[in-house]
Amino acid sequence: MSKVEINLRQNALINKLKQKPATLKEINAYLAIQSELSGCNLTVSTRTIQRDIADILTTYGISIVCNKSNNQYYIENTEDEVFNTRLIDAYNTVNALKAGVGYADCMVFEQYAGGTEYLHGILHAIKNRLQLHITHHSYYEVIPRLRKIHPYFLKEFKGRWYVVGKDIEIAEMRTFALDRIKDVEITKKTFVLPKQPTAYFGDSFGIIAKDGDSKPIKVVLWFDSEQCKYVKSLPLHKSQKIISEDKNGLTITLFVHLTFDFVKEILSYGEKVKVLEPQQLVENVKDRFKRAIAHYE
Repeated sequence: MSKVEINLRQNALINKLKQKPATLKEINAYLAIQSELSGCNLTVSTRTIQRDIADILTTYGISIVCNKSNNQYYIENTEDEVFNTRLIDAYNTVNALKAGVGYADCMVFEQYAGGTEYLHGILHAIKNRLQLHITHHSYYEVIPRLRKIHPYFLKEFKGRWYVVGKDIEIAEMRTFALDRIKDVEITKKTFVLPKQPTAYFGDSFGIIAKDGDSKPIKVVLWFDSEQCKYVKSLPLHKSQKIISEDKNGLTITLFVHLTFDFVKEILSYGEKVKVLEPQQLVENVKDRFKRAIAHYE
């Protein structure tokens, strides 16, 4: 059996179980349908399915188990559901890209910042608490600078990856975009990881952290009926809650820091959103729209 068929079958298995648990008979019925679509024979024996399950766990860390009471296979949830979902999405993406080789006109990609070649090395340093020396070229500096950091975690935002950690020179938390890194050296010097380092961005919208000891602020936003479905399917922040919804629109609350990137996000919705609270954000958004209009007068 070719590697292509194995990838297609494992991909189909993941997608079937992502929808809902299934018996071996139901899985093979689904694989039969996928066989017709792909032009490959994907139906297999129980032993091969078990081998696929082991391979998927080893390669992608996605755990598939069987409920002996009803003989249904299902994807086992991890402690971090977002992480598990991203693993499955990455698996689907890899297989789709493999299938798309030679069909460039069938797939349209967005531009992305890059820097992913450093992900593995930085993750190794984070896991093993190893100090990093990175050559980083900020947009605000003429030449790259050597930065010595204690890497705490990686964060993704708006198509970019960032490493967040302590800048040893200034003894403060800093964020470095991977696409601005020119070189990475993993040293043998170790460091102690602080408790809950990811809390640094806990109440922030994006990649800009809170200012000093400031507290998150309650924000109330109204979105019109055209936008509300998007806001519900992809929340702006983990604290998002729905206050009310009718045929005209949706009202939500958030508890966030009023950082530049959060205000920028609000502005991106244009006339589809109205800030109801707090007043300081209302005035901020109004002022920015006024200045934008002034460019056209």
